[in-house]
Amino acid sequence: MNEKNNENRNGRKTLPFPWEYGQEEITLKVSSYAYGNGLAILMYSQTEGELELFDDLTVNLPGGYGLEPQEAFISGDFTKDKLAFIEKNRLGNRLPGHARSGFATYTSVAFDLSRLAQYDRERVEEFCRQWGLDVPKEPEKIQGKLTGKKKREREIEVYGARKMEVKMNKEIRNYQESMFMGLNLRQCIFSLLAIAVAVGIYFGLGDYVGQEMTGWLCILGAAPFAVCGFFQYHGMNAEQFAWAYIKSEFLYPKRLLFQSEDLYHACMEETMSLGEKTRGDGTVLLKKREQRARKKQMKQKKKSGRSGAFD
Repeated sequence: MNEKNNENRNGRKTLPFPWEYGQEEITLKVSSYAYGNGLAILMYSQTEGELELFDDLTVNLPGGYGLEPQEAFISGDFTKDKLAFIEKNRLGNRLPGHARSGFATYTSVAFDLSRLAQYDRERVEEFCRQWGLDVPKEPEKIQGKLTGKKKREREIEVYGARKMEVKMNKEIRNYQESMFMGLNLRQCIFSLLAIAVAVGIYFGLGDYVGQEMTGWLCILGAAPFAVCGFFQYHGMNAEQFAWAYIKSEFLYPKRLLFQSEDLYHACMEETMSLGEKTRGDGTVLLKKREQRARKKQMKQKKKSGRSGAFD
């Protein structure tokens, strides 16, 4: 939010207050109500060089409704405009709930006393002492001129990090340095060639074909060079586009056949061949194991037969 603070002839800060009948430059004055000592804020406008009461920003309702010292109800006249004025200038925050008095409904606001002190410090300090509140500190004044790193640190502390706006190309790869009047090197060269061709045609054929025909010939002769300098299509300049067109239409076949490539088979071919080889050796080993098992069984039978004969 860009805040605009003006000063009236008395040196007091003013705030713009737009309402249905125009806009007023308002000076805020802080006080307290005689009944209950609640926060009172008055709005003054300057008329013919003198401050004149414009309206009450706050209103004092009987009963107090348990408000804190810095809280107050907003006057019922132009309530929406006043609430918008408070929010825009960060004078306080709207509180939930409403209060009724008679036939009117009032909205309560918690005011920022340090913010109000920027517009009426003397009366805000008096109000704080009356209620035993902490007096808002005055903004620190910068003594002397700061330079270098200290100046930057002070700016960040007081104003926050300032935003810097830098224009960037949408596609950074297409960036080309400007050489002359916004033209890059390529555009400058082809522009000079186009001018040179047009001038050559004009002085070379002007005496033979007439002025009108010479003009058309100059345009036709210079146009290809101008087009080549400024032509861009999908990141290609004129020469690259022409070469791509020639390759597509004349050098490469019109009918393209799609042939799938089994990358998985190509990668696993060696592994699969090794697996098949291992599987073949495994069959031989299995046969050998079966033969050994049979020989072992035959030996056991012979042993068992011998032991039976001795018995």
